[in-house]
Amino acid sequence: MDMLSERKRPSPLPDPDVVRSKAALRDCIAEIARLEDVLSLYHPASALARLNARGALDAPPIELVEVLTAAERMSASSEGAFDVTVQPLWSVYVRAQREPGVSRSGCKRRAHIGWQRLRIAPDRVAFAAPGMAATLNGIAQGYAADRIAGRLRESGFAHVLADLGEYRALGGRTPGEAWRIGIGRPGDSDDLAATLALSDAALATSSPSGFRFDTIGERHHLFDPRTGRSATSWAQVSVIAPMPPPRTHSRPLLPSRRWTRLRACSRPAAAARRC
Repeated sequence: MDMLSERKRPSPLPDPDVVRSKAALRDCIAEIARLEDVLSLYHPASALARLNARGALDAPPIELVEVLTAAERMSASSEGAFDVTVQPLWSVYVRAQREPGVSRSGCKRRAHIGWQRLRIAPDRVAFAAPGMAATLNGIAQGYAADRIAGRLRESGFAHVLADLGEYRALGGRTPGEAWRIGIGRPGDSDDLAATLALSDAALATSSPSGFRFDTIGERHHLFDPRTGRSATSWAQVSVIAPMPPPRTHSRPLLPSRRWTRLRACSRPAAAARRC
């Protein structure tokens, strides 16, 4: 064997699909980081954190305006059951968990809650009263999943499952075969309550077991804005919304979601053991 000729032999060219996929993943990772800098509660310099700290934010990022506007629509359609201004309740419960003797009652904080008192405009977002704060934990993950799926579609990918805490599917796993998503049983993620088929659709699941402030689950992260207490009506709810592909290359930045199917252990908490 001619070793010199072997060393000079050009290496195989990279697989174009692999190169394209890696570039798309890098783009998605960068987009997720950028959205976290806008929507995250846990980044001290994020746009949301600055809004909560100051009570107002001039020249807000368009993504913040989009998400808050979508949240406002959901608050109106749910008659206030969904309300991003419940963040003060979270602060009360966290403090009570860390400091024994502090009241866990959210009643006093209800004065700082009210989606109607959040003023949203392209050039300014502001709370109408001091002491208010917002959390986007109930909507930002779905928004991010929509954005990532949209970017991948624009890059030419037809079969995508984006999981950013909520799911967004483009097409199915293969043509004619839907993605299969397992929904964990409340309080036991290793046991499935249901397996759902997903194709050109979005899926979100929420359960009190996602975060509890006590060991018995009476106080958890799903607050009822009208009472200031943790909601107790359901053990778990999953929502599937169809998201058909756009007919043209243009698409809305935040697709409208109709709540069309409730599945996966959407039963009263009293029936959770039978679910």
